[in-house]
Amino acid sequence: MNHSFRKLPVTLWLVALLYSSAAFAAGPEFYNVFIASRDGYKSICIPSVVVMKPGVILAFAEGRAADADQAGYNIILKRSRDDGRTWLPLQLIADDGANSLNNPTAVLEHGSGRVFLMYQRIPAHMKERDTSVKPGYEGLNVYRNFLTWSDDEGATWAKPFDVTRTTEQPTRATTIASGPGIGIQLTRGPHQGRLIIPFNEGPYHHVE
Repeated sequence: MNHSFRKLPVTLWLVALLYSSAAFAAGPEFYNVFIASRDGYKSICIPSVVVMKPGVILAFAEGRAADADQAGYNIILKRSRDDGRTWLPLQLIADDGANSLNNPTAVLEHGSGRVFLMYQRIPAHMKERDTSVKPGYEGLNVYRNFLTWSDDEGATWAKPFDVTRTTEQPTRATTIASGPGIGIQLTRGPHQGRLIIPFNEGPYHHVE
């Protein structure tokens, strides 16, 4: 997980850069997107924001049950259809009980308009730096990687798909984390159209 966001205030701000020359001359406008106390969480962190098309913005985050890492996080979303000036009610994208769902990272496939979202699941009995985190794909002490997607600008989402076996090395790798931020789609070159999501793997305690 990226720890640089730990000290974000519970209010997540989005800068809406409007497209008229007058708006640029006046400077950016600021709007509240998530407010933890209003949205039902102790804190809200780790944002990922994508612009679907002019005017339509999706803002994802971790909804945290406590001001701590690995505290029963949910993956949440808010949508705007007016360049971020107003936001539709909060949507719950993924909930896994006491397990923590971490590091939402979105990427837009521009040809189809499908938006993909990757995140990880940390077992409820573990912390990110635990020495008991195991590599591989089976067992109770394994981190897992999930992918979901939407074809209607974030209104509905596919059932999350476990992609751990295709994204994590079978040996040595323990902790996994997508992001922070967003993915990109290549627009030129031999792999034009390919989607790329930033990602890192542990372990923290490995000694060469």
